[in-house]
Parts: sequence; structure tokens; C-alpha cells
Amino acid sequence: MRMVDTEANRMPASNSYKLYYTATDPSHFAMNVCNGKASDAHIGVWLIEAAGTTWIDGATPAPYQIVHENQRIESDGTDGNGWVMPTCVLDAGDRIVVRTDVLGVTFNGHGFKFSS
Repeated sequence: MRMVDTEANRMPASNSYKLYYTATDPSHFAMNVCNGKASDAHIGVWLIEAAGTTWIDGATPAPYQIVHENQRIESDGTDGNGWVMPTCVLDAGDRIVVRTDVLGVTFNGHGFKFSS
């Protein structure tokens, strides 16, 4: 299933920390990122734990919350290049935050929720 809170968050503004997804249930989560622009992009992904963590949309996440940072996704001018984030496990209330330094990079989170 595709996981995103707001479709507009799939292509965030450059150089901003943007809330991408808040887990409603325990789940596996991964993300495909595509750069189809004319210059290389550098992206980051953070996992903000629900338990005891305050974070405001747009603020810089804490260093220990980094899943991946400064991942370069090369540009080849006209065709998009992608990067696949490793899978992580989310608890209910955990948040995924994304950042890119180039406008037009697309984030597509996906995974599955655990059921009992």
C-alpha cells in the first residue's frame, strides 16, 4: 500500500524538512525516491519516534533520528534516476520526515501494516 499523509508531500519544497507520513499502525515502511531533474539531488530521510519525541513540521530533526542523509541521486538530464530506501519498522505514531536540495524530487513511500 502507498503510505503518505498528503499527496503534496510527495514532492516537497527544496531545502525543507517535510513530514511525509505518520504511522497509524505498526508497519513495515520503505520509500522509492526519483530525481528526474537536470541536476543531482541530495536527499535525507528521518524517523521521528512517537514515544517521548516532540517535533514540529519544518524543524530540523535530531541527529539520532537519521535513517539516511546526503544520499546523492544523480541526474542524467532527461531520464529519472531513483534510489530505494531500506525498509524500516514503524510503531503507531512514528513519523517519516524527508528533505531534498532540488525541487521536483518525488518520494513514494510504501509498505504494509501489521495485523493481528
